[in-house]
Amino acid sequence: MNKQRPNHWRELFAQITLKTVLPEEFWDVELSDKPDLKKHSSGLGIEVVYATVQKDEQLQSYYRNFLEGKLITEVSSKGLSNFHSHFYDVIVDKDTHTISAFKKNREPFDINIIYNAIDKKMQKLNAGLYDYSDNLSLYVQTLAYSCDLADFSTAESILQHITNLKHKYDISFQEVFYDCIFVLYRLNVESLKINKIDLSDYYDDILEQYNSIIKRDVTKHDQL
Repeated sequence: MNKQRPNHWRELFAQITLKTVLPEEFWDVELSDKPDLKKHSSGLGIEVVYATVQKDEQLQSYYRNFLEGKLITEVSSKGLSNFHSHFYDVIVDKDTHTISAFKKNREPFDINIIYNAIDKKMQKLNAGLYDYSDNLSLYVQTLAYSCDLADFSTAESILQHITNLKHKYDISFQEVFYDCIFVLYRLNVESLKINKIDLSDYYDDILEQYNSIIKRDVTKHDQL
């Protein structure tokens, strides 16, 4: 049985985070497509983007498909060695001896990775590819680099970048949610205000909800 996560797992994590941290605003936000999250009651859309490089995307896909949940003794030693060679380590559960998570060790981060992700989404927005284009926000995830990026100055740089982009395009995102796992920055593109939300007290609840839904979806998939 191959316990792969559904393709929408990043969007799901964003949905759960918003519903848990800001329930009065996002209690009814739903998974959708173009954009990834929709709040039909207010005509609000949120597009989710994962700021990463192709190498990290490939390595994390390899982790999900061939390492996650496996006994450390049964995984390919060659594959694990390649995983380690790119600044990644696996975390092994002491009781079950299965691989439960991964961590990315420090590697110089280029903020242009985030800028490029935003640029591509801005191009798609102005190409008319999203519903609710006049009331659309962007949710940026940086899971592999979050320890290095969870600071206010990075949020300020992101806000400045998207503010500069407004002069190039007819339509812009209204807000940017910048997720650093334990910190969520909410950037208002109109007012230029930044709100820092500490996720430390919410993270266990978010993760529990996420794992429960993923487990349910995987079980349904296996029964098909």
